[in-house]
Amino acid sequence: KPADSHTVEMSVVEVYNNEVLDLLARDEDGVTVGVKKEVITTSTGTSEVPCLTY
Repeated sequence: KPADSHTVEMSVVEVYNNEVLDLLARDEDGVTVGVKKEVITTSTGTSEVPCLTY
């Protein structure tokens, strides 16, 4: 990579009816499907959604 290059990674989620869906997750056939994820509260009190696809 050139010294002035950058990398961007992102996740796409949908929050609806108190559910979080990972919109970039794929099934075993490679088809994009929304996978329900759990929101956790860390020991410092912040909320996180672990294991999102990017």
